[in-house]
Amino acid sequence: MIEINEDSMSPHSNLKSAVCAFHQKKFGEVLLIVENLLELFEEEDAAGLPLEIRLKILHLAADAQLSRREPAMAVLILEKMNKIINEAENWMTDSQKRWKNRVNALYCRSYLFPTEIGESRLKQPSSKDIKTLTKSSTYLSMFAKAAFELNRNNDIKAMKILNSEPIVESRAEAAELRESCKTMYYTNQGIIFHRMHKHLLAASSFKKALEDHDAVYSQLPRSDVDAYDKKDLRATLIMNIAVSKLYQGKCEEAFRLFMKASEALYDQPSIWYRLAECCIAHKQETLKEDKQVITEIGEGCARLAIADHKTQSIEPDQPDDKPRLSYCFAYKCLQNALSYYPTTKTPTMSQDEVKVMHRMNSTILVTLGFVCLRLGKFSEAIGYTNQSIEKYPDHGYNYFANLYKAEALMELNEMSEACTVFKKAISHAQDALKWMNIDSWSQNPMNVTCPRSVQQAKVLASSNLAAAYCVDGDYNRASEQLAKVREAIPPELISPKTLLLAVYILLKKGDRQKALSILRTGNILLFN
Repeated sequence: MIEINEDSMSPHSNLKSAVCAFHQKKFGEVLLIVENLLELFEEEDAAGLPLEIRLKILHLAADAQLSRREPAMAVLILEKMNKIINEAENWMTDSQKRWKNRVNALYCRSYLFPTEIGESRLKQPSSKDIKTLTKSSTYLSMFAKAAFELNRNNDIKAMKILNSEPIVESRAEAAELRESCKTMYYTNQGIIFHRMHKHLLAASSFKKALEDHDAVYSQLPRSDVDAYDKKDLRATLIMNIAVSKLYQGKCEEAFRLFMKASEALYDQPSIWYRLAECCIAHKQETLKEDKQVITEIGEGCARLAIADHKTQSIEPDQPDDKPRLSYCFAYKCLQNALSYYPTTKTPTMSQDEVKVMHRMNSTILVTLGFVCLRLGKFSEAIGYTNQSIEKYPDHGYNYFANLYKAEALMELNEMSEACTVFKKAISHAQDALKWMNIDSWSQNPMNVTCPRSVQQAKVLASSNLAAAYCVDGDYNRASEQLAKVREAIPPELISPKTLLLAVYILLKKGDRQKALSILRTGNILLFN
């Protein structure tokens, strides 16, 4: 704990101590030092304290509150700063203008702050308040207007506002102001491109933002008390690039960038979930299904038709903690995400925030169930999917939870129970896409293989149910389920595994000729 030295209450020295604590991410200690300084100034005559020092102290406190993800508290401090600026006498116009810009920038950051669930959230300001915050003709006002339009889902209008005035700023000017307008411009541009699903352009904009950020802050002296810690900002810019790469299907590049950003953002659950997504998408991409047929040996009635199909392998455990694109590392990342994400409702949370919290927790649990299946941890997979079903029964992931649970039961040879759970999955198929925005999906194989309609969701569960009936020896019910699959979707969308299942059922029924025809043609319509 940093203590205030009563023998030496120099505002400069204590402000430097506060900045050091800020660098160390000890934001609570920053606020304690600031509070003690403010109490001292109230007890004594604060009029003699230089105006710049008072504003620097409050600015640091507001920045610390934002770093603690408390935008509402930051706004209270900014109101004090506004009062000091407005009541100041005999103050240079340029200095007053510079500080007003800084205050407006923090106001906008507070109102547009991307809070996590359970944190204090500011209401969207009225149009009148937005005009007050953005009435100046500065770049910051332009960015704020664009950001508020983006919050209203007016992507095109936001882009027009952003490009309404060219950014003319030297890096020396940016270093002097401690804010790079070009970095903010490219970041806002990248966010808008991402919302428009133009991920290649988004990645390019985020890269330019990072380059400009590095160029500006490399010029700042370490001893400057205004040079606050910008590691989190840099990590956020890197994470933005990684998200764009992930949406382009470039899993390896995205993984490296997410790992780099996690050094500063290790306590953010979203970055661990993104890392898990990279691992899963990469593994799905490497699973290339071979053609179900085939090799024919011999001639005439003595010939043999050999179906070539590889069984799904289970990834072995990795004893080391080396980050890699694997299901084992995805499992660890999801465990981290689950531990960092809130699970209980707080008094300040709205109903919408509670719904989002439930949705995210159920997403992590269901994804853990999927990963455990691939690792051969079938009992754990059942445990995670059960948690999702029991804790969050009214969400859109019950379909996937039941689907993965049934697959785990099949692996444990619990066929009767697996069939029951597959039927539950089919009954929840209408909610399979409830919380999914198909338009915003990336082109990762993981997403491509997911059902994109209620009909496809039913088909996926029905083909698995047919396989469970086969293993249980009930070929008539298995045939009924495959008939539903055949009637539901076009033949070209039928997977090789489903075709092999049809061949297996026909062979068990003694219809070898029809089984051979399906192997040769790959036409499920021949199954009846």
